[in-house]
Amino acid sequence: MLQTLSITQPVFIVGSNTLFEECISQLLTTRTSLQALSIKYTNELALLDDIALHQPQVIILNESVLLSPIFLLELFFSTHWLTG
Repeated sequence: MLQTLSITQPVFIVGSNTLFEECISQLLTTRTSLQALSIKYTNELALLDDIALHQPQVIILNESVLLSPIFLLELFFSTHWLTG
């Protein structure tokens, strides 16, 4: 059985809304008490808007799509309202 933390804010799964991402989201939602959301990456501003709206505790990046994890981490850390 999967171990879970007490997370009330959602977990974001960011990618291209593939079946794989939807399955991971469903697995986390049904097998744990996590609120998992599969978010389709379109651009940086839309992603930041989704983060501001939902304030996720965890962000999972699907590296099989054309996302640059390093670029997104730099974007997250340069956004002061996001990192506090």
